[in-house]
Amino acid sequence: MAATTQLPVELSSFVGREAQIERGVALAGRTRLLCLVGPGGVGKTRLALRVASRLAGADVWWVELAALTDRGQVEAAISRTVGLPTATGPARCVDVLAEYLGGARAVIVLDNCEHLLDDVAPLVDDLLRACRSATVLATSREPLGVEGELVWRVPPLETPPDGTGASQTWDYEAVRLFVARAASAGSRPLATADADVVAGICRALDGMPLAVELAAARVGAMSVSAILAALDDRFRLLTGGPRPASPRLRSMLASLEWSYGLCAPDEHVLLRRLGVFVGGFDAAGAVRVAGFAPLDRAAVDAALTELVAKSLVQREPDDGGRTRWRLLQTVRAFARDRAEDAGETAVLDGRHLGWAAELAEELEPATARCDVDALDRLERELPDLRRALDHAATDPDDDGGLRLMTALGFFWARRGHGIPGAELAEDVLAAATTSSAARGRAWWSTAYARFYGGAFPQAAEAAATALADADAAGDRALAARARIVLGGVRNFSDPDGARTLLHEALAGAVETHDPVAEYDATYLISFSHLIVHRTTDAEPFIERLDAQATARGDLSGQAWAHLHRAMAAQAAGEFAASRESHRAAAAVGERVADPLLLLYAYSGATNIALATGRFDDLAPIAAAMHRPELRFAALTLAFAESLPGIAAIGSDRSAGAAALIAGGLTIVPYVPFDAARLVLEGARHTLALGDPAAAERAATLALAGGEAIGSAHVGSCRVVLARIGAARGDDPATVETLAHAGLAEIEDARLWADAPDALVVLGAAALDTGRLEEGTRLLAAAHGIHDRAGRVDPLAATAEAERHHAARHLGDRFDDVWTAGAALDAPSAVAYARRARGPRRRPRSGWDSLTPTELDVARLVAAGHANVDIAERLFVSRSTVKTHLVHVYAKLGLASRAELAAAAVHHGL
Repeated sequence: MAATTQLPVELSSFVGREAQIERGVALAGRTRLLCLVGPGGVGKTRLALRVASRLAGADVWWVELAALTDRGQVEAAISRTVGLPTATGPARCVDVLAEYLGGARAVIVLDNCEHLLDDVAPLVDDLLRACRSATVLATSREPLGVEGELVWRVPPLETPPDGTGASQTWDYEAVRLFVARAASAGSRPLATADADVVAGICRALDGMPLAVELAAARVGAMSVSAILAALDDRFRLLTGGPRPASPRLRSMLASLEWSYGLCAPDEHVLLRRLGVFVGGFDAAGAVRVAGFAPLDRAAVDAALTELVAKSLVQREPDDGGRTRWRLLQTVRAFARDRAEDAGETAVLDGRHLGWAAELAEELEPATARCDVDALDRLERELPDLRRALDHAATDPDDDGGLRLMTALGFFWARRGHGIPGAELAEDVLAAATTSSAARGRAWWSTAYARFYGGAFPQAAEAAATALADADAAGDRALAARARIVLGGVRNFSDPDGARTLLHEALAGAVETHDPVAEYDATYLISFSHLIVHRTTDAEPFIERLDAQATARGDLSGQAWAHLHRAMAAQAAGEFAASRESHRAAAAVGERVADPLLLLYAYSGATNIALATGRFDDLAPIAAAMHRPELRFAALTLAFAESLPGIAAIGSDRSAGAAALIAGGLTIVPYVPFDAARLVLEGARHTLALGDPAAAERAATLALAGGEAIGSAHVGSCRVVLARIGAARGDDPATVETLAHAGLAEIEDARLWADAPDALVVLGAAALDTGRLEEGTRLLAAAHGIHDRAGRVDPLAATAEAERHHAARHLGDRFDDVWTAGAALDAPSAVAYARRARGPRRRPRSGWDSLTPTELDVARLVAAGHANVDIAERLFVSRSTVKTHLVHVYAKLGLASRAELAAAAVHHGL
């Protein structure tokens, strides 16, 4: 005989929940009592209906309990639904039902049990014991508490997270429900432009199906933007469900009032007080904020347990052993209204601010040393920290705001919240006008956050205010911290002047026993030397920085020590060591989620990948940087945007070179060391592409930036400009002089990674003036240094052409000279180049004025070769061949290719 199914008819489409339905069917197969638990409006009834309809092979009966008031009415309702006469006596319904069912499989669905738990629970227990083939599905706002009960807490519908693209937004369950109900209400079709707003509505309503449906029903009369704005008064908006429905389901307010009415007095008090929390909270937070008369700690714990059972408070997954709870936003709005009715809003706001300040102060030592657990804890509490600061801005008499601001400084900086955090803080400071040490510490925290957020002028202004307050209060520790920020800002425009401030700060930090400030001052002094590419001067501070960070267990400090070592290794041409140090720093940056640390790590790694020709490393770097969850400042985001273009350099050299220059220029205020190298590398690639004018513009920009702060990197810039001049055919004496000037600065700062550029220019110049062994030795030294370091020279084709020329002219001596030169390390090769510098002996016109390369070009023209063939034979570009021809014509007083061919033959070439 076919199974009997008596389920309510669904009058509207069912949207989403596909995975939940499958889970419900599976759960129903594992237990005889499945209780779907959740707050009003979460969709328990509709989900139970769908699950029940999927239970094949069983008689399924649906019993609605919402309007019933006692066990007798429940028994009568069950009997009517099954089709049995109404029984009499306390157990008659169960006995009759057991006899009727026999061994047949049956499912009885009891919908809306929460107001009858004392009656329904024993009845269900009796029924399951008497009817051994029966299964009960129940829906309730709290569990029945019957032996064998499997509690399934029904989640809200999925909502799109912040930042979800428009095309993906429409796939989320809550959005699909909103669209379906809006269409049923006769609204216009929703457009792509509406996606973000609809997603915001669904998030604000926590994906609660009833709330989403009620909001969607308004689309015919209101725009989606107006609906989102109106959610500030959500109970006025969320009314007007289907008229035949129960009044408690026709509005969210009525639904919540139904649940609230089932609570005990202590539960009423606790719920209204918990509404002050915007996000989640733990037991300590609940007690600190809500635990005052008439509630003590025990009463808070007991009432919280009951509110969770009644689905008015949601338990979140355990957080490292710490249980957390939260209120759905609609429940929170209801609770805040009840707190206002009770006259408790002001005291709750004050207690909430006090809790936030105490929490931040408790965690400050850990956030200062970049403890990940502490940072994560504050990240989770961020909505409430913001709310507490918002309240503090309206209550200048409460010192909790200044305390909270001060304690959050390290957190704002470490997690990329610098700018928004400082803006919140300054709203509080606007009300605190009297100079004091407390105000000064809050100004320091703001300055620190702005500095790490890249807002340097505002950081300096805030730090100056903090320093004035510190001096007025005689607070030397605060004065040291303020000078650190002032020195950090000044680093980017006047590193020498910054160093004076930072050494004063370091002395003050040591004197006041402030290890955090001592670390910050050491780190920034080291950085002041690295900014100007004076790595030798930075080395003792790098070692001190590493020792301090290790002693404090400071992950961030250890990562910055890795980065400073990476910068020094790169400058020395130790690319493998630099790569490993960048990787170590990036690993810490990912673990800590520090966007500034990641910017330095990945920009440095980009430089190393480019220098060593590991172009395949660039795409993963671009992917790692280009993530919305990393809270980068605007200019940093611009660099992240340039990385995909840089990563394409292996396949599209022109686009990659342009992206290199543009990307380097965007991070000049943040990462001047790496920015200079990126721009200069872009100039090298641009020159290799045959565009000396564009290469010169980039190298000149890098030179001007270096000169502005006294950076030793100007030597490297001058050498690249010399290579550009040589390729363009500038006066050889001028080119050689410029290369020697750059090499002197490179030697002084020991920037050995950039020495080979100069050796190539000077080697070519020596060949051109007939100093064949000297030129060959310098070219070989450049080649050997690059080869041992793993450096790939973008202009290698030019150096290779010079090598071929040297081999032709030296003949049998070439191999010995080349081998000796290739064995030289960078310091030895530079010393040799400086010693070998001598006057040029080549005349300015006539056949003797031609360089070996120009002679080769003339010889190949005489042999009838076209420019493209000459370029291939000499390993240069066609534009370079054209440049050589222009110089040959000028030196020989000729006007055409034909004249050159004839003259070359006459000259015996």
